[in-house]
Amino acid sequence: MKHARKLLLSALGGLFFFVSACDNTVDINAPWKEVLVVYGLLNPTDSVHYIKINKAFLNEKTGALEAAATSDSLYFNDLEVKVIRVEDNVAFTCLQDNSIRKDSGLFAYDRNTLWTFRTRLSQFNSYRIDITRRSTGLKVTAQTTICGPASVLAPAQDTFSTLNLQLENIPVIYSSGQNTGAYDVQMDLVYDEFPAADTFNKTRKSITWNMLRDQRTNFFGGGVRLTNIIPRTAFFQFVAARISADPLLRRRVQHVNIRFYGGAPQLVDYISVSEPSIGIVQKQADYTNVTNGLGIFSSRYIQTIPRVKLDQNSKLVFNARPEIKPLNFIF
Repeated sequence: MKHARKLLLSALGGLFFFVSACDNTVDINAPWKEVLVVYGLLNPTDSVHYIKINKAFLNEKTGALEAAATSDSLYFNDLEVKVIRVEDNVAFTCLQDNSIRKDSGLFAYDRNTLWTFRTRLSQFNSYRIDITRRSTGLKVTAQTTICGPASVLAPAQDTFSTLNLQLENIPVIYSSGQNTGAYDVQMDLVYDEFPAADTFNKTRKSITWNMLRDQRTNFFGGGVRLTNIIPRTAFFQFVAARISADPLLRRRVQHVNIRFYGGAPQLVDYISVSEPSIGIVQKQADYTNVTNGLGIFSSRYIQTIPRVKLDQNSKLVFNARPEIKPLNFIF
C-alpha cells in the first residue's frame, strides 16, 4: 500500500513538472497573409464604372481601430488592374480615382481610392477583372455575366404612362432580364411643399417606398414573367408614416419615379449569405467569387421609369384618403 502511494505521488509530481514546463500561451492569430478584397458591380446603363479594392489583414502590433484610421492600412499602392471582355479578350485599363469623398467615421476618410474604367457594357458579354500586385506577384481574378433590362408592363411602362390609384391594388408586372437572379422595386413620391400663407415658396421633396424586395427569378436566361399585386393601402400608410402633419404647410404631388434593380446570380448569392442569422447558431458561411481574394465582382441593372404622373382621378383618391388628409395635399 505504501509502495502504491509512493508511485501515485511520483506520477503526480511528474505531471506537475510537465504541465509547469509547457508554454500555455495561445496564439489566436494565424500567420500573416495579405488579403485583397474586391467590390465591383458592373451596370450596363453606366458609361463609367467604379471598383473598390482594399487590403485586409490582422496586424499583431496594431489594434483594429488604430489600423482602420490609417489610409495605408486600407489601400494597396502597387496594383495593376484591368477588366477584360472575355469573348474577344479586349482589355480596359483601370485608373485610380480619388474624387469621391468618403464620409467621416471609424475608417480613414482622408483618401477614398477607387479604380475606374470607361466603356459601354453589353449584356451579351462576360467580363473578368485581373488584379496584380507588383511587389509580391499576387494575382487576383473574378468574372461576371452582365444583367439585361427587364420588360416592364405595370405599374407604368414609360414616362408617358400614368399611375392608377383608383383600384384597390397596385400591380407590378414585368419579365426578367437576361442573367438576372432577383429584383428589388422602389417608387419615389415626388411632391412640392410650401407654407399655406406663401404658395410661391416651394420646396421639392421626395420619399422612397420599397415596393418589392428580393423577388427571385429562378431562371437566369431572362423572360420570366413576374406578377405582384400590392394593396394600395400599403402605399397610403407608407406616405402617412414618412410625412409629418403640419397645419401651416400645404403639399402637392408632382410625379413618381419607379426603379427596378436587377442583380446577377453571384450578387444574389452574396447578399443571401451575408444576411444576419436569426437562429441560435450565429456562424455564417462565407461567399466570394474572387479567386485568391475576397469580396464580390458581379453585375446589376438599374432601370428607371421617371416622372410618371398620377391621373386626375388618382389624385382625388390620394388626397381624400383618411391616412393622407392630415398631410394637406391639394391640387
